[in-house]
Amino acid sequence: MYLPKKANNIEVWLEASRSFSAVKSMIALMRARTIVYGFAIAALGTYLVVNETRLPDIFVVGRLIGSTYLVALATYLYNDLTDYNVDKANNLKTYESKKQYATTRNFTVLFFAVSIAMSFSINVTTGIDCVLFSALAIAYSHPRTHLKDRFVIKTVVTGAGGFIASMMGAHALGVTTPLSIISSFVVFLFYFVNGPLNDIRDVRGDREGGRRTIPIVIGVQKTFTLVVLIIFSIGAMIVSSYLFFGVHLAGMAAGLLVCSYVVMRIIRLSRQYENKEMMNKTRTVVRNSILASQLAMWAGLVLSGANLF
Repeated sequence: MYLPKKANNIEVWLEASRSFSAVKSMIALMRARTIVYGFAIAALGTYLVVNETRLPDIFVVGRLIGSTYLVALATYLYNDLTDYNVDKANNLKTYESKKQYATTRNFTVLFFAVSIAMSFSINVTTGIDCVLFSALAIAYSHPRTHLKDRFVIKTVVTGAGGFIASMMGAHALGVTTPLSIISSFVVFLFYFVNGPLNDIRDVRGDREGGRRTIPIVIGVQKTFTLVVLIIFSIGAMIVSSYLFFGVHLAGMAAGLLVCSYVVMRIIRLSRQYENKEMMNKTRTVVRNSILASQLAMWAGLVLSGANLF
């Protein structure tokens, strides 16, 4: 008489167990790819620059951050999945089991779908941006295109992803302003900087593997020089925001201070670039400098009371 109730309880317990396991797997995937936050803060930074002194719409901001974070997370997971297929052909293991691979694949599809749906819920333009980001992500890692193995192009594509994510912040407000484009180019250049830094860290393995990266082609020290010149160009953009687009002098000064700090860290790293801990910390500084420079421009707009719509 009680067997149906007992069986029902077991089914409920099994369903709850599966749900808990899925949530646990999702959290593990997010924790393994924490660096994707850079794309979300890039979108937020440009949103603030365009929004200026107006009160942010927390519901739009929430969907904006969620969609850019999830599409970036899906991008990195998809890259892992394509690496798995290559490693499998080479008898290497990047996943402990087929079940783990399937779980990652399912969450990747889910994250792409949810991010696109969230971005379209803001407006059509932001949704199109998210679709473009997704298409770029697939082209970057897909075996037929594999842009990540093409010299310089892989760095440009990564920067382009940052640019699109940043423009999602402007398009979430339904506008495109000169400062939103400057802010997004700043994001592009910071991501472009982090690409060669990552290649410097892996230069020994890349050389043994026959890969062509910027440090291998032009040399490590010349790569550091290139990186510093790119940071100078970011500084020039910040100066132009003061000269032509109404950013207050204090905002320009703060932005240049951020650039100066990044240059100082990169110069220090150039003297001991084989120190992996220092390399990782420097790349984190570069990533965080995206929002810092955007906040400097936003503060400059607030101080000047500029209205660029």
